[in-house]
Amino acid sequence: MKEDKSLKKLFALFTALVLSIGAVSSAPASVRGDLSLPIQGIDISERANFVSFPPALYGVSGQGDAERWNFCKSLDDKTCTEARSISAQNHMPPCLTNFTVNCIQSVYAVDPAGVKIEGEFLKYATPESKNDYSASDINNLPQGKSQGGIWKIPGVNHSGGGDSYFVSTNILGWLEKQANSKVSSQTFVFNKFETGIVPVNELAGPFQQATPMDFSDYGSLGVLKGSATNVDRPLAESNSCAMLSTGLCYTEKVFPENYRFGVTVILGNKLAGWFHGRIYDPIIEISDSGAGQKITFEAFPVLVPSLYETVATSDLTPEFRTFLSSDRKFSFGSNRFIPGNSGSEAIEMAGYWIPIV
Repeated sequence: MKEDKSLKKLFALFTALVLSIGAVSSAPASVRGDLSLPIQGIDISERANFVSFPPALYGVSGQGDAERWNFCKSLDDKTCTEARSISAQNHMPPCLTNFTVNCIQSVYAVDPAGVKIEGEFLKYATPESKNDYSASDINNLPQGKSQGGIWKIPGVNHSGGGDSYFVSTNILGWLEKQANSKVSSQTFVFNKFETGIVPVNELAGPFQQATPMDFSDYGSLGVLKGSATNVDRPLAESNSCAMLSTGLCYTEKVFPENYRFGVTVILGNKLAGWFHGRIYDPIIEISDSGAGQKITFEAFPVLVPSLYETVATSDLTPEFRTFLSSDRKFSFGSNRFIPGNSGSEAIEMAGYWIPIV
């Protein structure tokens, strides 16, 4: 682990996010540090935001301990009709012939001389799944298919020698409705909207794309009322996979120097919120696209810390032990601290973890 320490700590990233106002969201559990555990783990990784959220449409029924999340095949099937709310995990498709809204219109780079190089959509990053679902423009629902796509930006070669880039606009949508009534004109609100570009090469191996799970799969374990994902995160992290597919890892490479990168998305409804991201010197353009918005993010990529590690509790520094013993709670899930990728908790955690991994 020590020999590739610097590579595991930092990787180049282009990620822009919108924090939406007034939407429903979920978060990891908050717990106190437990120094009686033999192992402590940390998860500060941008990869999880893309690799761990395959497309899925959930009908949400019940309340409190009786809440259940089960797959819908479409908005008008029995599960979604009976549900009180519907949740959509989604990676927006490219704006091809079938799609003019809720899609990625363009991906591009700008070279050091200011010349813009348009990208070409090559393929969806992951194969078709039984949990794919159709778009519904009237309900502001994008097509649920694949976890992003692979784009070619001709001649813009990364450190791996190629010009392929993984691109995703990852959203979580939420629709409120009356239980036991069909969806009509209600619309999805996006409570997470995150766009990323990663230079990649294909690596063949024993890889498998993430698969979503519902209450029938995982409910007996009481995990998130039945909503969960089956994904080999340790395998993805150890191979620096921006995305996993069947037999393939799209392994991360380094961006070419002094190039700006950009993505334009077309949305069905206007977003309400504010932007932040792991980018430098951004240009964000927003214009009316009829029913919604056209948004372009352009910026230089940046280096960000990436930690997905475990250590023996006995190896913690005295200062770290004091920090974990303090009268506060920490975000926690899957046997790891999950402080997020920005904010004071992430910065504090990274400061204690980096010297010991």
